[in-house]
Amino acid sequence: MNWLLFITTYWLISLIPGLNMTLALSLGMSIGLKRVQPMLLGAIFSLGIVGWLCAALAGIILSTNPLIFRIFTSICAIYLLYIAYTMWRTSTKARVQKPTQITRKMLFWQGFMCSLGNPKAWAFFVSFIPPFLDKNNPFGIHLYILLAIMMTIEYLNLLLYATGGAV
Repeated sequence: MNWLLFITTYWLISLIPGLNMTLALSLGMSIGLKRVQPMLLGAIFSLGIVGWLCAALAGIILSTNPLIFRIFTSICAIYLLYIAYTMWRTSTKARVQKPTQITRKMLFWQGFMCSLGNPKAWAFFVSFIPPFLDKNNPFGIHLYILLAIMMTIEYLNLLLYATGGAV
């Protein structure tokens, strides 16, 4: 496997604004960098779960029927293009609201649910992870190394967005 290709590609794609990055930016603006940490951890924990589930789904489909897998990943790619098109066509305005009393637990679950419910992440992971999996052992140590790298990169990028919001 080409680790440099994986890391570079994932890092660049992770930098693209989405639900998680927007949440990190807005919370960084409203509650500050120190208080946003539980949200970041919740998003990262959820991202690991989503990545593992997508790899498991892709591994099962890939091992049983490669044609179905190709069709499924093509549908996911088309969906991502549709999301990109609708984001490009939609204008948004940033606004900062004064925070209400929000606990660390609430922030963790907000990050967790935002990442878990992000359809772009699901579609992207199903399309992106399988080429980097070990075909002979899709649930081996290789998968967990990939997930650790993805979670680290995502945390650093979320931290970058939250820092930008705090500044």
